[in-house]
Amino acid sequence: MRTSHSAFSASVIAAGLAALALAGCEYRPNRGPSRVKPDDNAPAWFSNPPIDARLIYAVGADPGHDRAKAMADARRNLASQLHVVLRSDGSDLDDGFVPTTAAGEPPLLIDDLPGVQLDKQFDAPSCLYVMITFNRAGWADALRARIDQLDGQIRATMAAAPAAPEAATTPVGNAARNYLALLPLVREREEQAARLRLAAGEAAVQTAPMSSAGLRQQLAAVAGLISVDINADPNLAPIQAQLNDAAAGMGLNIVAGNPQPALRVRLSLQEVTALNIDGLERLDATFVASVENGKDGRNLGGLSVKFRSSSLTDSVARERLNAKLMQRWKEYLANEFVSCLQRL
Repeated sequence: MRTSHSAFSASVIAAGLAALALAGCEYRPNRGPSRVKPDDNAPAWFSNPPIDARLIYAVGADPGHDRAKAMADARRNLASQLHVVLRSDGSDLDDGFVPTTAAGEPPLLIDDLPGVQLDKQFDAPSCLYVMITFNRAGWADALRARIDQLDGQIRATMAAAPAAPEAATTPVGNAARNYLALLPLVREREEQAARLRLAAGEAAVQTAPMSSAGLRQQLAAVAGLISVDINADPNLAPIQAQLNDAAAGMGLNIVAGNPQPALRVRLSLQEVTALNIDGLERLDATFVASVENGKDGRNLGGLSVKFRSSSLTDSVARERLNAKLMQRWKEYLANEFVSCLQRL
């Protein structure tokens, strides 16, 4: 009996010591990197990482002595220094911690930071500490190389576009095809340029052969040749004007009630359900857009997407639902809708 009691006491003491050890390496409540408070056993480099002109140092830790988690913590620390958020992490966005740049702007969202290496590791009784290095200059060199490659592809695509006389026969269709061919290249180029600004400063980024704004201007220059009738159902009446304005912003000629427009766009909000869940008003709805050839009625494409919003009041929930809908409508106009134009 005494032996059993001694064993029980020993296990309790061991558990208590383990808890005390873990308490010395606790997570910070604000979720900001580094997310672990160092204890007395932490190495000096954890609180004072080196400073280098070419390399960036970042530290991380894990009370569970898991190297992968400690490395992930260090990568979050590194991302915070660069004012970016890693898509592979995502936890910062999920738990409400959203870092901002010095100007108060949202951070750049990127897939990963290439070339991160483990520099130091120290396994203390209460915590595993790591320090990683990131070759900022090497990252900048890789970004410049990719931007140069994209610039070459953009110029080649622009050179392959139909000459003015040929384009004049089907100006809208040719402009739409050119837009769609260039858009992915231009967008990636702008993303890479944003990263290069972080890595090497504004002066390192050269002027692009084409921008997203330039593409929109080129398309808008001929989009006015297209008459568009936007027919929205009563559920969308509160934002009908905004829907029309977004389309007109692309340069389209919005003509309500035209018996035979070049394009007829039918918009509806379907399957609208309102529920009260735990004191919150929740709205679910499906936004449907259908684009037709105004002359023969052929379907040229469309969109169907589900939305959900919630709030303490029904009016605010509807405002949020409409805001989400408008954002998706603008994205649709700038992307999938242009595919309909290339068929004209």
